[in-house]
Amino acid sequence: PGAEIAGNRFRDTGVLMDQTFCLQLRGGSFSVHDNLFTDFTYGAIGIGTFYKERVPVSASGTVENNEMYCTAAFNRYLMDSGAVYTWTNNRRITLKNNYIHDIGGYGENRGIFCDDGTVNVSIIGNRVLRIKNSYCIDLRRVKRVEKEQGSYVRKANTGNRLEGNIVDGRIRFENDDR
Repeated sequence: PGAEIAGNRFRDTGVLMDQTFCLQLRGGSFSVHDNLFTDFTYGAIGIGTFYKERVPVSASGTVENNEMYCTAAFNRYLMDSGAVYTWTNNRRITLKNNYIHDIGGYGENRGIFCDDGTVNVSIIGNRVLRIKNSYCIDLRRVKRVEKEQGSYVRKANTGNRLEGNIVDGRIRFENDDR
């Protein structure tokens, strides 16, 4: 809890070609700001808890003013990823004023990917440009996680907010606040 990660440079990570992140955030009240992430195989930042993990939901904090991209020469991508990737369970996350650009790969590589019915994430004022093969921002509805055996989520796709982002491609935002 209370971690601050600021002013760092993460470069050429994920050399073992697995689903790793430069940062994986689960604690409370974290602040990740003013960092540079370049050439990452799967994702720069992973946030939250998978819906089948018993770990208490504690991810809360802000990710802001970071830059994330891959260079033209980089070619070690995994598919089905995002520069910022959130799992389902979060207490309160704000992704704000980040610059995410030039993300590509073999398929479904997003700028911001809110997977498996993500809850409680605000995506505000980010620039997400030149995402080559999927959504700039993707928060997809995954209703099955509410009933799937072993799931700790009773209501998916709730408490999310999307506001003031600049993109040059597609957005999918499937929120279920009733």
